[in-house]
Amino acid sequence: TDWLSGTPTLMTDLYKAAKSRATTWPIMVWYQGEADSRDPEGGQVDGTGKAAAFQARTEAIFASFRAQYGEDLFIYVCKIRVTNVAIYPYHAEVNAGLAAVVAADPLTELVETSDLALLDGVHLTSASYITLGARIATAAITRFGA
Repeated sequence: TDWLSGTPTLMTDLYKAAKSRATTWPIMVWYQGEADSRDPEGGQVDGTGKAAAFQARTEAIFASFRAQYGEDLFIYVCKIRVTNVAIYPYHAEVNAGLAAVVAADPLTELVETSDLALLDGVHLTSASYITLGARIATAAITRFGA
């Protein structure tokens, strides 16, 4: 997904649906996909690099979300969890970029994913998604209250 394209996206549609139900949006969850970890300098459709430029791209994406959804938007960040390093050899670089973004941004927090079971070497199992959701809910309750 091109989160910076300026065209309607899944995120925009989800936001509009939440707003139409008068739902507040104090937090967002960013679950990093694995595609950015395939090659160090390879291009997306827009020609930008992946792992090499990952931190800057993530900072720009988060800034665009806050510009649209509120400057106080808190983002829970989930690292890439892959076991097939032959296909995704730059996952450590992408995860390091995520960690650097979180270290510099007080409105973010990392959510642990390294111990979650995978279905196919890339995607979480159903039970792992439930565990991840519980971790995020616990972190949000701890930070923002019940």
